[in-house]
Amino acid sequence: MGQIPYSWVEKFFGNLTMLYGNRMEKMWQGLDRNQVMAFWHQKLDGYSRDEFTRGVKAVDSLEYPPTLPQFLNLCRPPVDPVKAYHEAVKGVQDRRNGRRGEWSHPAIFWTAASMAHDLLNMGYQQVKPHFEKRLADELSKTVWQAIPDVQVPLPPPTVDREKARAEAEAALKRIGASNALPGAHGNGQWIVNNLERMGKGWEPLPGVRKCILDGAKALGIAIPEGVLHEPA
Repeated sequence: MGQIPYSWVEKFFGNLTMLYGNRMEKMWQGLDRNQVMAFWHQKLDGYSRDEFTRGVKAVDSLEYPPTLPQFLNLCRPPVDPVKAYHEAVKGVQDRRNGRRGEWSHPAIFWTAASMAHDLLNMGYQQVKPHFEKRLADELSKTVWQAIPDVQVPLPPPTVDREKARAEAEAALKRIGASNALPGAHGNGQWIVNNLERMGKGWEPLPGVRKCILDGAKALGIAIPEGVLHEPA
């Protein structure tokens, strides 16, 4: 049931007994311990393991054993909108850089995910009404999806520029345009000129087209977006 294993609740109750001694016995006097643990386990449905661990650690500072509502608040503390905003901004920045981010409540994550662009590009006063409304909507839910792992983008493919240059040079020589590459006669102007012509609608023969594009890639010359697409 839920994400918290029942064995975790059993171990937690054992720790409570060691922490509070007979205070634990008095607290649930007359109740079946197994039924109490089963009830706690049921109410923890929807809480993450990280949240449960947060609650367990927080109990160490309490003088008396917590009631179930108190423990649930320790696991998932009430959310302050201003603190949540700063957590959301930091979390979105972390995820843009391949890190998971630190999320004290899943509602903050899902609020941030729904308006990441605004959080990164606008100030607090600009996003405040929208952010607090989204956050309140998320907090009104009783169950949240697990926070997904960050998706790390694959690195761009490496380009062997020397090989690409050699291939482009050989191809250009075949069509009599060897001075298109940097050297004694040129700086790639032939390629630039033909890219401009292609951008205006001129379509060279397939072999020439490939030479122009290969040469541009080898030299790092920007290729207009429309030119990249093969003609219909």
